[in-house]
Amino acid sequence: MASEDLKKEIHFALENATLGRTLGNFCKTYPARREKSYAGVDFEKTRKKIAEVKSYAAEHIDEMIAEFTTNCEARGGHVYHAKSTEDAMEWIRHWLTEQGVQNIGKFKIMGFWKNLE
Repeated sequence: MASEDLKKEIHFALENATLGRTLGNFCKTYPARREKSYAGVDFEKTRKKIAEVKSYAAEHIDEMIAEFTTNCEARGGHVYHAKSTEDAMEWIRHWLTEQGVQNIGKFKIMGFWKNLE
């Protein structure tokens, strides 16, 4: 989205009284709520634990993939091991076509919609 379009969208959203009030309250209360939610968290310990987990995963990736595949297939799932992003996208396109899917959507904070035709 272009910068000007985003600015227009923000201004339009803020003209909504309920949304404007909600965003205003959020801006005022967020810093204190964030600080409270992290009270007692040892960030250095957490950082070290994250580094350990990432390191373990990197060192055992093949084993973890094999375990995931086994567990998924045991529950009736299917796993496709793509060799590249393009390979994965092609597999997904093929599968969606095979299923007769014409549209897909992904909605979270930002919206995404793609017509497959």
